[in-house]
Amino acid sequence: IIMNPVMPSPYFLLFELIIYIQFALCLRHAFKGGTANLLKLGFGILFGVMLVVNLRLAGVIIGVPLADVNRLLPWAMAGLAVNIVTGLLFFLAAPDQYTQNGAFMWKMGLVLLGGLSLLYPTMVEEETDATFDILRAAVTRKVMAGCSLAIWIGVIFFGRFLPYLGME
Repeated sequence: IIMNPVMPSPYFLLFELIIYIQFALCLRHAFKGGTANLLKLGFGILFGVMLVVNLRLAGVIIGVPLADVNRLLPWAMAGLAVNIVTGLLFFLAAPDQYTQNGAFMWKMGLVLLGGLSLLYPTMVEEETDATFDILRAAVTRKVMAGCSLAIWIGVIFFGRFLPYLGME
């Protein structure tokens, strides 16, 4: 049996290269600066991949097969795993600071929804037409992509303003 390996599209290679560069540039600073920088690194990878995937689902990025974009999802899952571990370290360091904060509860709810939104792109079938564009994207895909981006932006907002919001 002769196997013909499929060459990934140039767009996929470009997206993967961007992730590698981001990872390489941030890794030194992440270990030098401690847990907070590892959390930022993980979220940067997670959000970057989810941005590309959701823009593709919404039809904003055209000419890139959905299967190629979905091959980036393991990076997003790795970023989420890094965030879970480092976030747990922050929580264990000062649990009262977080359990008494309403903004933390909102953030955790959004993280749960965001984690579930990672699964949606894997359930979408590839469109048959290679000229798929924003005008023909399914409404459901657009809504899911918009909701997913809004969820992750909400996570950024509540995470960044955690010290200032919701203290009871």
